[in-house]
Amino acid sequence: MAQKKDDLQYFALKILVKKKIEVVGEKKHTFNEREVLTWLSHPFILKLHYCFQTKSKVYMVLDLVTGGDLYYNL
Repeated sequence: MAQKKDDLQYFALKILVKKKIEVVGEKKHTFNEREVLTWLSHPFILKLHYCFQTKSKVYMVLDLVTGGDLYYNL
């Protein structure tokens, strides 16, 4: 979870380790995920607000949904 400084809004922060993405062969999948979430607008799909990277990690800033783990509730 992350909080935006100017308006104190909370977001979910998805952190992906680049080395792990490359080893598992998920580089294309990660790129596609970013592309799809950038263009999609639907009430049942999280909105991607920001995406940035450092030398070793990729960060995706998404809507925060509280209430527990979806997979647990299924």
